Amino acid sequence: MIDVTERRDVLLAAAAGAAAVAGSYLATGWTPSFVVRPVDQAIVNLTPGPVVTFAITTFGAAGHLIHIAMAVATLVGLFGAVAFAGLRLAARTDRRATAVAVAGGGTWLLAAALTGISTGALGAALPAAAVVGIGWSPAWADRASAGGPGSPSPSESDPDDASGVSGEGVSGGESRLPAGVDAVRRRTLGVVAGALGFVVAAAGGRRLFAAGDGPLPDAPRSAGAAARLQELDAAGLAFESDGLRDMVSPIGEFYNVDIAEFDPEVTAAEWSLTFTGETETDRTATFDELIDRPVEHRAITLRCVT
Repeated sequence: MIDVTERRDVLLAAAAGAAAVAGSYLATGWTPSFVVRPVDQAIVNLTPGPVVTFAITTFGAAGHLIHIAMAVATLVGLFGAVAFAGLRLAARTDRRATAVAVAGGGTWLLAAALTGISTGALGAALPAAAVVGIGWSPAWADRASAGGPGSPSPSESDPDDASGVSGEGVSGGESRLPAGVDAVRRRTLGVVAGALGFVVAAAGGRRLFAAGDGPLPDAPRSAGAAARLQELDAAGLAFESDGLRDMVSPIGEFYNVDIAEFDPEVTAAEWSLTFTGETETDRTATFDELIDRPVEHRAITLRCVT
């Protein structure tokens, strides 16, 4: 049977897991470096085809939210398990540093292993370590929270713990017990509420204050690409009949299907287009080569057969 201390640790671990995911999002945004991305991709790859078909036909475009939610829940559980291990080890050693080291270090290792980015993994590790470090309570507070006898006086408790009760005007461990229980509960609820607040602030703050990343931000000819696309969009085709105009889609309104949840971040210097398959020879064109080519207007009929 789970005692009061274990229930409290489970709650703190869940809060630490949620804070870790939110911290990763705050540090990386919705990019391939976000810790959710590899887990989401694994869920998509492992989901049987009939299940995918059912989700698409039943939920439509909103179906992708299901596997995103599954990926987030999985990561909260994984990071939470690491934090729970840290709390359990700290309960045995009666040292706050053990909880912080295990939760922070374990979360960093897991995030770095998933994303392959060691510095970005700190975005997940630091919030998890903070939640565990602030929420952990020493052994005497655990015994008081469980209602067990023999809880020592505050002078015997962890000197770093802020939840101790002043001994002035208090005699005997029994009169100290209710205050200890109340202090532990207040601390736990406060840490959980703070973690939830951090999750909301991270999600909202990243969307509100993050600088908008334009396409190919450090490309030497990004401005030229934008101007060229505007020329193409504004250029008109000669029609012999006005009735054909409704059959032509402007570039900005062209039908687009994007099944990727996380768009890659590629600069103009890194980007290239390779033609392979049933061609005599493979050909690769760089971004600058495409921009330098002359513009040619053609009216092409595209039909969807699905």
